[in-house]
Amino acid sequence: MAWVYILECADRSLYTGATLRLERRLKQHETGRGAKYTRSRLPVKLVHAEWVADWSDALSIEAGIKRMPIDLKRALVLLGRESFDSWFLQRSAFKGKTLAEVFSERESEL
Repeated sequence: MAWVYILECADRSLYTGATLRLERRLKQHETGRGAKYTRSRLPVKLVHAEWVADWSDALSIEAGIKRMPIDLKRALVLLGRESFDSWFLQRSAFKGKTLAEVFSERESEL
């Protein structure tokens, strides 16, 4: 069981990560001992977190979010996972597929 999370940095950029211990990881980011990316962009604020059944799924979701354009990341933050997935399904460009299905297909193509 793991967490996938998104932080908003002081410069309004978004950082996505995965961890087994969310509270501990947030403290690391907040004190400048987290990722190199966030160290120079303090303070950071947790804007999205989702609980995932296993570590491998968490890493896949993290990678997928990192590949998303910024506007989709901001939509995920604003809407939350369930609403975002519903909204995403309605986008005709993806032919009714969930975000997870789109990423899974693209990974298998690589």
